[in-house]
Amino acid sequence: MNKIVAKHKQSLFDIAIEQYGSMEAVEWLVEDNESLNSIIDTVYAGDVFLIRDAVMNKPVQKELEYHEVVSGGIETHPEGVGFWGIERDFIIQ
Repeated sequence: MNKIVAKHKQSLFDIAIEQYGSMEAVEWLVEDNESLNSIIDTVYAGDVFLIRDAVMNKPVQKELEYHEVVSGGIETHPEGVGFWGIERDFIIQ
């Protein structure tokens, strides 16, 4: 088994996809790591996990490897339903 270190804002599902190519492999993470109780456990940056030398779906694993994205944050780039709106003026006749 190998060890990996969790990245900022990563979840167990992210790790499963990154390492195994399938979110179903999240069960492997729980089975192989005594520190985990369930598939919905919180992951913190710096947590270390044991990883099997196996892949469920190699093409997906290669395509969906986790890449950290840096953004301006919600203050400069608001998102979500509360910020959706119509950008044009419409006249209803």
